[in-house]
Amino acid sequence: MKSDGTDKMLILQPDSTEGEDAEVKYFRYDSGFESFQGVPDGDSIRIVCDIYNFGQSITKREALLKFNISQISQNSNIKSAKLNLWGFGVINYSSLIPKISLVKLTGSWNENTVTWTNKPSYVQLLEKELVYEGEPSWYEFDVTSTIQNWVNGETNYGFGLRTEENTVSAWIYSSDYPESSKRPILKIIYQ
Repeated sequence: MKSDGTDKMLILQPDSTEGEDAEVKYFRYDSGFESFQGVPDGDSIRIVCDIYNFGQSITKREALLKFNISQISQNSNIKSAKLNLWGFGVINYSSLIPKISLVKLTGSWNENTVTWTNKPSYVQLLEKELVYEGEPSWYEFDVTSTIQNWVNGETNYGFGLRTEENTVSAWIYSSDYPESSKRPILKIIYQ
């Protein structure tokens, strides 16, 4: 935590022991067979959100992540909160720029037990275009009002990433990624 006059800055970039992030998956094949609904995936170096429809087959994946902000005193004034994710968006087959939604999760979950069938519900916060530039890059989300609500006493269940667009994919590096500088970052400036 850094302090600059009356403003304080908290930078959270958890590693695999402190970070809570997971990918939940759903696959349904032409035959009607469904799989991966009950398999936890909290140790992946990437968390993916996407949806693919091919005939009667469908694949859906969503990413969940949570930061421990308990170091900030209740009712502090949050001046700025930015969620930064390193990764890339994959352009869909219609050549449209992919969009993903950042959502606020509204129920508890654990990265070692969360699955598609027991994932928490959510409230949409915002949508972001992921411009694919051939290489991974940083994507920033303004989460100031959400962090303020959590500091004011609303329960922090974390964030999710999802999409409703067919053949859109976003690959985000998780807290388990070996290169620490590429893990998810939450930067908060507060008083």
